[in-house]
Amino acid sequence: MLRPLPRRALAPLVLALAFLAGCSSSNSTTGPSGDSYYLRFKANGTQVQFTNDASLQGAFSRSGIQYNGLFTGFDAASNMSLQVFDEAAITQKSYSGFDISRGALRGVLLTYQDTGGVVYGSGGNGTDAVVTITEMSQTAVKGTFSGTVKVNGHPNVAITAGEFVVHRAN
Repeated sequence: MLRPLPRRALAPLVLALAFLAGCSSSNSTTGPSGDSYYLRFKANGTQVQFTNDASLQGAFSRSGIQYNGLFTGFDAASNMSLQVFDEAAITQKSYSGFDISRGALRGVLLTYQDTGGVVYGSGGNGTDAVVTITEMSQTAVKGTFSGTVKVNGHPNVAITAGEFVVHRAN
């Protein structure tokens, strides 16, 4: 026969249950404006999408006069990284081209590894890569991107309709 719990045991039990009910998962699935986390684009018209929360990261750094923002997504077969460089802090705006200004890199680098293991990149003078950061919060970064990535011995890949919402690491 079960005996009822003593009253002094009920308060901690109720508090523990309330605490557990209020905890959110560390694998949150929404970013700014309630969007799900993702990094997606079309590579020569074929949809590519990364949705693994652990792979969807954004980070910012500074070294001297060089500021950098890095946004990534990957899965077991392929990956995409977007880098923006500036001589001022990375903010909500469009970044394009790629050059050196006043001793700092300025612009965008896109790197894409396809499912065949081929690594393509943008960069150098004349790049058409553009990354636009549309929202930044303490926990997420949202934006769009496009450009052409290249590698010797393979046809160029047009990256279009790119968009991302990633976890902000710092």
